[in-house]
Amino acid sequence: MTQWVRNAVMMIVILVWAAVVLTSLWRGVLPDAITWGVPGAIWFAMNPALPKRPTPPAEKGQSQ
Repeated sequence: MTQWVRNAVMMIVILVWAAVVLTSLWRGVLPDAITWGVPGAIWFAMNPALPKRPTPPAEKGQSQ
């Protein structure tokens, strides 16, 4: 999936999510716990592999 598609999907998800949460709060109802995790769940669904930290290159000539 190209980067611009991911960005567009996340923008739409966050806008809809924000509208749902703000509407719930405006009515005086606290959103469910699942509702709070929707943006993170969608992000994780589109990026299933966690980024890896870069490993330093092995130094040459070292004996253990």
